[in-house]
Amino acid sequence: MRTPPTSPRAAVFLDFENLVSTSKNLSRRGVGDYGSSPEVDFAAFVRHVEAQYGSLAKEDFVAAANFSHYNAQLGGLNRWATLLEVDSFEPRSVRQQEQTSAGKRHVIQQYADMALAFAAGIHAARQPADVYIFITGDKSFAAVAAAIRDQFQKQVVFFLPDPNQSASVTLKERFLCFPFSATQPEPAAVEEEPAPEPPPSPALENPSNQVKPLVTHLRSELRTAIPADLVRAVLGPAGAQKLLDRARSEEQIDLWHNEQGIECVSSRAERLFGKLQIMESRPSVVEAARILLAVASAGESRQPPGTRADWRRCLKESANLSNTAAKQWLERLLDHGILRDRAITRPLITRANLTALIQEYEQTSYQNGPQ
Repeated sequence: MRTPPTSPRAAVFLDFENLVSTSKNLSRRGVGDYGSSPEVDFAAFVRHVEAQYGSLAKEDFVAAANFSHYNAQLGGLNRWATLLEVDSFEPRSVRQQEQTSAGKRHVIQQYADMALAFAAGIHAARQPADVYIFITGDKSFAAVAAAIRDQFQKQVVFFLPDPNQSASVTLKERFLCFPFSATQPEPAAVEEEPAPEPPPSPALENPSNQVKPLVTHLRSELRTAIPADLVRAVLGPAGAQKLLDRARSEEQIDLWHNEQGIECVSSRAERLFGKLQIMESRPSVVEAARILLAVASAGESRQPPGTRADWRRCLKESANLSNTAAKQWLERLLDHGILRDRAITRPLITRANLTALIQEYEQTSYQNGPQ
């Protein structure tokens, strides 16, 4: 015999296509964006439900959509919910009879809604929860919600993607409704744009003239041989080599390899009696240079990473890091302003945040041992 649960249970039914389309309209990104997933945090939603209504198991959280057109991994949906795959395209035999133009695929209207409503009814009849939650602004769900409330005597709640839609107003007249945004984390505070760089002095009008001051600054701050990749990361990988070559031809800098096989750069003024001073570079600086160059290169690519998860995956693959190391580096890059949530596709690598990041990395590595 099944023991009655000691705490209330919640069940959630998500009209994913309605949430997607409404989110697009609210963010003004609806044109030409069919099939993308909304920027939501389903882990935060589950925490909200469990704090307010009762426990929520994965089998009690049902999301319906034609998931061949949506990335259900975004927002962690596939981790928290049971996906109800709905193929809303009519069979080939029907399309051949009804289509008005060759190759057009007819979609069965409201098919996903009907499938989700049916799933909710079956759930209420076979494994009833204490609270039934619908995430949708579609008033067609009023019928099944009313049946669950009136015939099964269950509490029904709607979370509305857009509370101001006319359909949502209809739902608010009959049911307890809240904005879906109430379940989501507060948006991050808007970061201020960095102060604009002062106009270059006449001496810096030649682009290669920025190389020597950068190398001199890094040598002063880091007190080790400077990997050329570190300079490339600051200057921008696409044009850095041309600037380095020109600065060397103008006898401003030297490029050389040390015994570690690392290409390094130094100011021509560091020569002693006209000879290069070959020295080692600390492994932590070499590692930081390698990763920062990977970040700068990804930022200049045709499709730069667009989310924190994308950057973590990029760091893991392009810099050959473990999952743990990629996560740690992502946090460092965010902490030091090299990656910013409001401009996540545009890394900002400067002298100041670069040296601060490396110094923090070295201090952490010293305290924790090899990572």
